[in-house]
Amino acid sequence: MTINMNSTFSQCGDRKQFDVIIIGSGVAALSCLIELIKLQPKANVALITKSTLAESNSTYAQGGIAAALD
Repeated sequence: MTINMNSTFSQCGDRKQFDVIIIGSGVAALSCLIELIKLQPKANVALITKSTLAESNSTYAQGGIAAALD
């Protein structure tokens, strides 16, 4: 299947353009978003998540979240 990007539309019917699209609302995605905003404050960013920001796998992590610190 070939998609012509010049004729694609969102479900709302309007074409949207972003500099960066972040998929997910877990710890990694939100950390990426924060760092991106610090580096490129004028970037047009979309954050796509399956439900709400609180509904992420990071929220449901049973054993906690491990992080490596410098």
